[in-house]
Order: sequence, then structure tokens, then C-alpha cells
Amino acid sequence: MKKNIESNNSKKIYDSFEKIYLQYGKLVCFKIMEYIKDQSIAEDLMQDVFLSFFNNYDGCDGRRMLESLVRGNA
Repeated sequence: MKKNIESNNSKKIYDSFEKIYLQYGKLVCFKIMEYIKDQSIAEDLMQDVFLSFFNNYDGCDGRRMLESLVRGNA
């Protein structure tokens, strides 16, 4: 993913983020649902989590960060 972002190729960047969103979106939403019992609010918060991740991505290990979030360590 870092390589795709550094390439400044918007298609590659979009594809990388889409892959992460599709892979982890439901898991993140499920984790939020443990605390927020309203699915609509949980989905909004899940989108906020990903927007924050995408807006603040700086080459960190995104997969590790999201896996940590899903496990409840973040």
C-alpha cells in the first residue's frame, strides 16, 4: 500500500484504500456494535474511523493498525 501511495497514482491509491475498507469494514462495524447498539450509528462511526485512517495515513502499517482496532487494542 505504501508503494501505491508514494506512486501518486490516484487509481492505485483508491484501489488500496478500497481493498482495506472491504476487508476490514464489517469487522470494524461489528466491533463498534459491541459498544453502540444502534446499527445506523455504528455504521456512521465506522465510516468516521476509515475517513480518519485515510486522511491521516502516513505510510504506517495500516493493516496492523486496523487489526489492532478490530481486536480491541486501539
